Amino acid sequence: ASALIQRKDLTEKHKITTLWTCIGIGFLFLVFAILVSSFISGFFKNPLISSLIIIFSLKLFIDSFGIVNEVLLKRELLFRKLTYIEICSNLLFGIITVIMIFKGFGIISLAFGYLIKSIAKVILLWSSCYFPFYFEFDRKSFTELFNFGKHIIGSKILSYISNSIDIVLIGKFLGATTLGYYS
Repeated sequence: ASALIQRKDLTEKHKITTLWTCIGIGFLFLVFAILVSSFISGFFKNPLISSLIIIFSLKLFIDSFGIVNEVLLKRELLFRKLTYIEICSNLLFGIITVIMIFKGFGIISLAFGYLIKSIAKVILLWSSCYFPFYFEFDRKSFTELFNFGKHIIGSKILSYISNSIDIVLIGKFLGATTLGYYS
């Protein structure tokens, strides 16, 4: 999606191809997360982790529907709209999370708060930056954008792994309480 910002001659095909690529990757990640959630839950010896993985992967799938809209707003330098969207979705996150915590839902409250935040953010992004929504995947557009974006994706994946390995190790060997203090 970052390649959309730098592209001088951006077409509808670029936008819609990027949208469907993001949705496809989000869906694959959701399916993968559902398949491995019980394994990861067993690895950490905490059954609640399975539910959290599924909820957060659903959140990421929902986020994939708004990625292109957010990038297009950045491309047009409409940061005031982006700020409004962030404030509104974060406010809703806070309200939902606090209500659920007081109702006794515990850590699931955070997960559902983030899920609701994503839904609200996608709705606000689409209402602020609409482009025609239809199915089309143009291989040429994908290749043009991927040739630029593949290095960004690679560096983000490596950065995520290097920034998360300590969390995985602490969670596995020292437990959830210690990880909470560490975080």
